[in-house]
Amino acid sequence: MVLPCAGSPVTRGIIVDSTARLTPEDIKELSAHCVLRTVDLTIRVGEEDRCDSAWTPTEVCSALRRGQRVATSMPEPDAFAHALHELEEAGVDDVLILTMSGEMSGTFKSARAAAASSNLLAEVVDSLTLSAGLVGAARVAAYTSGMELDVAAKEVAHWCRNGTRVAFIPESLDWLQAGGRIGAAAALIGKTLSIVPVLGLSDGRVVTRGKVRTRSKAVAKLVDFVRESCDVLGGEVPVDIVVVHSEQDVDGANAAARELVDAVTEVVAGPDADAQVNVETRVVSTVVTGHVGPGTVGVFVQSRPSG
Repeated sequence: MVLPCAGSPVTRGIIVDSTARLTPEDIKELSAHCVLRTVDLTIRVGEEDRCDSAWTPTEVCSALRRGQRVATSMPEPDAFAHALHELEEAGVDDVLILTMSGEMSGTFKSARAAAASSNLLAEVVDSLTLSAGLVGAARVAAYTSGMELDVAAKEVAHWCRNGTRVAFIPESLDWLQAGGRIGAAAALIGKTLSIVPVLGLSDGRVVTRGKVRTRSKAVAKLVDFVRESCDVLGGEVPVDIVVVHSEQDVDGANAAARELVDAVTEVVAGPDADAQVNVETRVVSTVVTGHVGPGTVGVFVQSRPSG
């Protein structure tokens, strides 16, 4: 279903993939500036295939903890072509497509293939991120909808490289290894030495930001990362701090998630706090959970565009 703009007609369509896990509030905000469409990835639990948005976090986390096989697959070009056709029928003039990191999925290539054969003028941007980072990219795209398409695409790509930072800690390295995000040797060393890695993304790839011995120390590293990132991204620009986790809600998440929320809130409420900093929590999509595993907690720090 196409989500139409509120207010006066606009000509820009925006497509994002489902790893953004847009909330109703996101949809309302974005739809005030564009015609919005989401394309689902697919996740298989055991022998059952469903689109990303049809699984609940609890279902996927429970399956992983039971040892069930969980696999994900990218959308085919036809899925993006269908979304483009709907936008064409809705009367948009051009479309900006935003996908999760092309280093982590073939979704970007599927979107490009569909855009190349569309009747609409379309640009595809590799966000180099996912989850809350992809939401941030969609927000930038929405607020640049008055620009020429190629200019808007460059603005979004620039933000994706410079306006968002992420760090996270997995509960276990097994799922990242199974998904090919880290090597078997790294996973074995981590488990053997009881190392808790603090991971992040750089140019769309999973990288190590630090290694500690306990989850509490890892959470402290995430808090340091938040402070550092606020210094890098802050100033006159509003900053969003988004704590993400893989459970149904933060009350059901692990102690590390709740500890991180409390610690980040203290940082923001402290005497040196910036009034332009906003803190929120989000659940990652089930596709993301399928790779990072249950119990994962992380934080995005990113600049917020204003309209």
